[in-house]
Amino acid sequence: MRFQWFESFLIPTPTFELVREEGPLPVAVETDVEIYLQEQRTILNKGLSDLARLAEAGELDDVELTEIGFNVTPHKAALPDIARSLKPKVESRLPPIRITNMILEVDARTGFSNAFTHLRTGRSADNKLALLTAILADGINLGLTRMADVSPGLTMRHLAWVHDWHIREEGYTAAHAILINAQRNLSLTAIWGDGSTSSSDGQYFQAGGPGEAIGDLNARYGSNRGAKFSRFTSDQYGAFHIITMSANASEAIHVLDGLLYHSSDLAIETHYVDTGGVSDMGFALCHLLGFQLVPRLRGPSARARPRTRWHAPCSSIASANFATGHSKASSIAPQA
Repeated sequence: MRFQWFESFLIPTPTFELVREEGPLPVAVETDVEIYLQEQRTILNKGLSDLARLAEAGELDDVELTEIGFNVTPHKAALPDIARSLKPKVESRLPPIRITNMILEVDARTGFSNAFTHLRTGRSADNKLALLTAILADGINLGLTRMADVSPGLTMRHLAWVHDWHIREEGYTAAHAILINAQRNLSLTAIWGDGSTSSSDGQYFQAGGPGEAIGDLNARYGSNRGAKFSRFTSDQYGAFHIITMSANASEAIHVLDGLLYHSSDLAIETHYVDTGGVSDMGFALCHLLGFQLVPRLRGPSARARPRTRWHAPCSSIASANFATGHSKASSIAPQA
């Protein structure tokens, strides 16, 4: 279903017209285009006025505006001394534990293994040990054969049966949501954030063995085949969604997938991405659905941007080549 023609995901025109007639459209923006454009002009001009005021007063921290453009000084990661001294004390309170015992304890507390139901009957697995061992084999990419060799009391036949009948993508998605919901209910996570902010980034993994044949080549990562995984992490440090993609695919087209289909109870409002995770279409759709997309852009002055008329509040802002230009509202309104 994910790879269908784009138009198949859209509401049919007759249905859309009926929804619009019956009441307000289920979107997070003003649906009257003239009112919407005026609101955006007001927001843009106020923001530029505030920027000009701070620039003239020299109150823009780590930002330099010149006749050529603007420069932002990057922040360097810094670990406070108190954190350095606290780190070994916290680590000393964490007892060493086998990963198998940890998985059993987490399952006892959360019941995430119940998400891996039988393909035909819908029942949870009777042999929880075999199920969790097969999940661990997937997680560390060891394979069922070698996992069976190091698992007393379990054979390759046990692991293969439970893997074939119980382990599927939708099971991982549901189990992932159970773990994220359990984590966000811990009192400790409230110290880090409220779960309304998140970020995503892609990471490349080299393929090996049989998987190498279905991997993709990307010159940026060398001459070996592999795939990328886009990881979505909340401000509570929970990785609430992971997407597997081609090594050559753009991360930008998957941003909304992570925000809409993560299945957890997180209510994300603001999402951060790097240059690879942003596109003009992504900006528009996130805005339409009520998400604030915050990118870290490389060379923002070189990017194409939708533009609207604005009034430059001072010469320094007008000359800084990052928000200049305008377009006629009359060319936008017919598309709404």
